[in-house]
Amino acid sequence: MIHISRRWWVLLVPILWAGAIFVASSIPGKDLSKMMFRSFDKVYHVVEFAILVISIAWSLSRVRTSKWSPVILIIAFAIAVGYAPVDEWHQSWIPGRDVSLADMAADWGGCLLGLVVSFWIR
Repeated sequence: MIHISRRWWVLLVPILWAGAIFVASSIPGKDLSKMMFRSFDKVYHVVEFAILVISIAWSLSRVRTSKWSPVILIIAFAIAVGYAPVDEWHQSWIPGRDVSLADMAADWGGCLLGLVVSFWIR
């Protein structure tokens, strides 16, 4: 039983990454423009959500069987795709930030990239 419970720590990886996305989304617009290059905005979205899919797939595979099955990859993809609109909605409450369909499309593009990379890793 102890051996099984030790594997659950890996779930912290995607949870912490999703938390990092949440924290980054909580930065007010005026402060955000000082911190990053706006021209790379969509690249940031793609990369952060690709990493989210890969980290979810990795952690689920470690908890379950250590194999990256297609079901695990689809679940990871679905979780990340579902998190994108939540992230955009959260930004609507932050001063200087708003909901952007272009950002959500970039998030979903990152989810797709993460799925492709995960299939390749598998």
